[in-house]
Amino acid sequence: MKKHLLILIGIIIFISCRDLGKLVDEKKSDSYFITADGQIIYCQDGNWFELGVDSMHADAKSFKVLSAEIGEDKNYVFFRSAQQKNVDRNSFYVENDIPKDRYHAYYIDESLGFNIIKGADAETFEYLKENNWSRDKDHYFYNLNRVNVDRQTFKIINKSFSEDKDSVYMTTDIYIDTTTNEDFKAVLPNIGNPQAINNVYMQNQATVYYISYNPRPKLLSQSFHSIDKIKIISDDIICVNNKTIISYGKKFAYANVDVNTFT
Repeated sequence: MKKHLLILIGIIIFISCRDLGKLVDEKKSDSYFITADGQIIYCQDGNWFELGVDSMHADAKSFKVLSAEIGEDKNYVFFRSAQQKNVDRNSFYVENDIPKDRYHAYYIDESLGFNIIKGADAETFEYLKENNWSRDKDHYFYNLNRVNVDRQTFKIINKSFSEDKDSVYMTTDIYIDTTTNEDFKAVLPNIGNPQAINNVYMQNQATVYYISYNPRPKLLSQSFHSIDKIKIISDDIICVNNKTIISYGKKFAYANVDVNTFT
């Protein structure tokens, strides 16, 4: 027992005695340090015991932190500890956590570092609050793939649907194919005023729409003579006109249901 206690105390002392140095810029990152002998190192969150320490071939005098995981010196831009040699060093900057230079906007691959967002205008590219959406002055992007829509009239309806003056589009996160944009496609002509019911259902005139994912994404619809009221029971279950329950895009299989107490 005493032996185990001594080993535990030794481990604690060993952990507490590791000196990483000082944070380069503690307001921007808790991962970049300058050691006592003037070397720049990267240690994620300062957790050297579990995540290790990466040495960096960085010029300490000119090194500065740009964000939590991005830094630069007079010669290179760094993602974590790795030099990013494909960016334009002289024009590089970080805007709203997006790496940019005068030529490109970049997305971050956790293993490889910066990758070009193809077709994006670097100066105006931005991420939107809606999941997976971004845009620049000329285009919208879904999952970082440029989509063919009318930029001026395009609107995001909800998680599953969007529209422009010509079409209604469906979006999915299940089958992402960067060569065919299978996760985004036109499904309806825009003949009305499509509105979000909730995150996944859409109403267009007297029809409600839903995307089924079994076995692949497919548009389902239920039409009515008119729609006067819609009650939201959950994201995937709604009640139309206090009469018809729609479950996962289909009419509920059991007809004798009291819709007022159905949960």
